[in-house]
Amino acid sequence: MSRSRMFLFAVALISLLVVPVAIAGEGGTNRPFQAALAGSAMWAFPGVSPSNCTIVTTLSEMTGQVTHLGRISAFTSHCPGEPGYVNDGRWTFIAANGDKLYGIYDYDPASETNTVTLNLNGGTGRFTSASGAVVVTYQAIPQFIPDCNPVPDPFPCFDFSVPWPATWILTGTLTY
Repeated sequence: MSRSRMFLFAVALISLLVVPVAIAGEGGTNRPFQAALAGSAMWAFPGVSPSNCTIVTTLSEMTGQVTHLGRISAFTSHCPGEPGYVNDGRWTFIAANGDKLYGIYDYDPASETNTVTLNLNGGTGRFTSASGAVVVTYQAIPQFIPDCNPVPDPFPCFDFSVPWPATWILTGTLTY
């Protein structure tokens, strides 16, 4: 191999090894984070959860596929009856290998959107120093009390004693 080719090869090799480390910086690099999850939402009155709700707690359980975690199970809790609670939402992802990733979100019961921002903040295993931000779009399918007429106001007919099927789509970034 000629001297110039060896030089170019060495430069290319160094750039492949050094540049990603420099870009990543301390604590990793921003990686795309995406998930499609399905499960259910249920309610506990007042409920014991990481959210410390005093009136009612929304608890969700879900499974699905998440980038960088593989097949997961996940659990959430938040306080739907307490608009004064800020960042009351707690999220735990459990990866296929047992590593956990944690996040917090601010659930606003008065919001008319079906999205929240989930701030990823540590975990266990490879996610100990994880961080990131993820937009969560969710949908729960209300279950109704039998023989109750939900028109014009469906709220009195919601059956909070049974789980409601739900889905979550997550899109954002994760650093670890």
